[in-house]
Amino acid sequence: MTILDLIKAACKTKGVPEKYAERIQKTFKIEKAEGMEAFVDLFKDNILPAIQEAENEAKTCLLYTSDAADE
Repeated sequence: MTILDLIKAACKTKGVPEKYAERIQKTFKIEKAEGMEAFVDLFKDNILPAIQEAENEAKTCLLYTSDAADE
């Protein structure tokens, strides 16, 4: 099993979308198969909320831009 697979498994356990597994690996420079759940917890508590907020703002912006184009 690769480190990325272990991170994905930890993401499933912690309720973090697996699409962030590679980002977690790069952010924390994970090279060893130890402490995956701790890294996922740190990501979930400190980084994921900002990512989700930015994604929601981008979606809102697209909606308003789309509505303006319709008028």
